[in-house]
Amino acid sequence: MHDSLVRGTVVTSTEVIPDGWIAITGERIAAVGGGPRPASGHGAGLLGQAGAARPRRWAYAHQLRHRLPGIEGATRSAAAGGVTTCVDMPYDVPQAVTDAGVLAEKIGWVNRTAHVDVALYGTIAKHGGVDAVAGLAAGGVCSFKLSTYEYDPVRFPRIDRPTMIEAFAAIARTGLPVSVHNEDQELAERLTADARAAGQTEAIMHCRTRPPLAETLADNEIFEIGLARARMSTSPTPPSPAVSPSPGRSAPRAGRRPGRPASSTCA
Repeated sequence: MHDSLVRGTVVTSTEVIPDGWIAITGERIAAVGGGPRPASGHGAGLLGQAGAARPRRWAYAHQLRHRLPGIEGATRSAAAGGVTTCVDMPYDVPQAVTDAGVLAEKIGWVNRTAHVDVALYGTIAKHGGVDAVAGLAAGGVCSFKLSTYEYDPVRFPRIDRPTMIEAFAAIARTGLPVSVHNEDQELAERLTADARAAGQTEAIMHCRTRPPLAETLADNEIFEIGLARARMSTSPTPPSPAVSPSPGRSAPRAGRRPGRPASSTCA
């Protein structure tokens, strides 16, 4: 017996089931199928008559909003598109998720307003933030995010190399991964200034002032720091966090060396 049924065209990762159904028990999908519908409890809801029903298979791993009240709208839109898990970036306005207290407040917003499951990143402050890593991990972050480029010193700071080395070591002790926003600050700023001076301020110039070289320079820095931590570690646990900048030429080479480097992209 199930609590409720969703009826419609069911789209899974392997097939499309016309006139299919999704059986829900508690807060979980208990079964997916077609043909005769399974028995449900007295008063169980029957949702949907036509169109498409999507089982919970999709995750959006790089959600970035500006303010905490935006969690409701972002997750409602995700649900409408069939996304059932969002992984939310830590760079909120006006305060990034840099300690356990800020994280607890954000978890409260998620619990009150989210329409889908939400996992949360943590990050560190520009200065003196490494000591907060353990508290963020204990508070429930799924991963950490750092940056080689500074959009704002509080909300989206650049983490300098010595601090990033310390942060990688602290994050490695938690067993969680760390990803890094990878842009070379000096190159992007020079190209942006040149574009503005030439009156080239259309939206496409954001891309053109950040050529592949801007990412590759940052990639090399990120991977080398992660690999250095792997070589220096004597711990029996995985010695280096999984570093995940956007794809670059450095990723295949780094993957053949010690540690657990990886590469990903965001849209």
